[in-house]
Amino acid sequence: MTVPNPAFRTGDFSSLLTGATKHYLKDPKSPLACSATAGGPGCFPGNIIPQNQLSQNGVDLLTAFPNPTPNFSLGSANLLTTGTNPEQQQIDSGNLDIVPTAKDYIRFRLVHFFYHEDNPFATSNYGNVPRIYSRPNQTAPLDYVHTFSEKMTNEVLLTASHDAARLSIDPSTGTYDRTKYGINFPYLFPQGKDLPNKIPTVAFDTTTSITTLDGSTYPSHSQGELFDSADTFTRIIGNHILRAGALYERSGENDDDQIAFANSTPGQTNNQNGKFDFSSGNTRGSSYDIADAALGLFNTYSEVGPRNETPNRANMYEFFAQDSWKATPKLHLEFGLRYSSIHPYYSLWNNAGTFDPAFYNSGNAIQVNPTTGNPVAGTGDPLNGTVLWGNGFTADAKNHVPIAATGHYDNLFHGLPRGYIHVQKYLYQPRLGIAYQLNEKTVLRTGFGRYVNRQGVSDGVFDGGIPPLQQVVSISAGSVDNPGGTAAATGSYP
Repeated sequence: MTVPNPAFRTGDFSSLLTGATKHYLKDPKSPLACSATAGGPGCFPGNIIPQNQLSQNGVDLLTAFPNPTPNFSLGSANLLTTGTNPEQQQIDSGNLDIVPTAKDYIRFRLVHFFYHEDNPFATSNYGNVPRIYSRPNQTAPLDYVHTFSEKMTNEVLLTASHDAARLSIDPSTGTYDRTKYGINFPYLFPQGKDLPNKIPTVAFDTTTSITTLDGSTYPSHSQGELFDSADTFTRIIGNHILRAGALYERSGENDDDQIAFANSTPGQTNNQNGKFDFSSGNTRGSSYDIADAALGLFNTYSEVGPRNETPNRANMYEFFAQDSWKATPKLHLEFGLRYSSIHPYYSLWNNAGTFDPAFYNSGNAIQVNPTTGNPVAGTGDPLNGTVLWGNGFTADAKNHVPIAATGHYDNLFHGLPRGYIHVQKYLYQPRLGIAYQLNEKTVLRTGFGRYVNRQGVSDGVFDGGIPPLQQVVSISAGSVDNPGGTAAATGSYP
């Protein structure tokens, strides 16, 4: 990894003037010319930034980077760091079998899966934000079989499963804490931070090869339940074993882990505590990205607002019938049909949505400044084409979704299905299996069938992490010490 020269924190960039390739820093306050390769009267003398021009928070951002490893150099890399990554997994299970009568059998199983990982480099290459990942899971099936006769049985199976993913930040090192480095710039969204003092993300362009200091999207969590109830009836008639049954499944996840913005894209971030992008191409800057950080002149700053927790739920219904037929002593046939009705996931609070081209109005598009590429304030609708699913926020949404009580976005509801996509009603799945015994040592088997499966809950597919449910603001060309107060241009997604 590559980290900035510690001397840069004091404004001393004289090292850029040594060697065959020199880089001169422009003084942004000077009207005179300065060439990055040849110098000039508008450059900082000796590449030293005066103390009164240094940004307190900009210098503190550089301080959050670790110091280079003494006597280590590998290409542009100047930092060698190590850390422990303990991981613990454990499975506990319990069984209980009850035979109350000669015709009844009850079986209960309980399985608990424990997973815990402490990874210092899961979110940040520098280990500043060590992540703790805890994922407990419990599954409990209850099976009841009743035998009516030697040729007829019925089985009822009830299963409940719970899964949680809890991603937190290890507080023991304190390296995630921005106050440790003196960073205190005001947030654009001061309320609703999961970890208010976590460091921001700091990224430079590729010309300096500095590895991004990533504050990450964590802490976050999600958890969900899965309930299945099934009944299977079996009857033997001659050489036929007939089975028929039904299944109902209710599944869901309370997703508080969704931030749908890319951290690698300038002007976007997945970090609630902000992201600064510094670029050598910043026309307001010094022509060197790290010097711009010391001066507090960012190219773009982005910040995510409070999370939008989405309680996803869905139902599925299935029915099947099959015949296992011993046609001859050597030929065995399996054939049947399964029918599935898969209902899409929806939010209990109707706080999920997407962009739908059918509701986009080109006449209401936001205008863009052709010179800067920034949106022109006051033009168009930033939510043009955005739709929310369902007929409106539910009554309970007002207790969980801040914008639900305002009524500001009620116009985004257009009576669309709560799960947005249509119910998959006609999922017929035929099955056929053939087994033929050639001799005592050889059996040929073949089969075919159609199988369907619904897509599981995903942050990107069943998305509540979009504007306006999840707020994000991007600002161009501002000051690190007050990102929201000195912006030359602003792009905002409310």
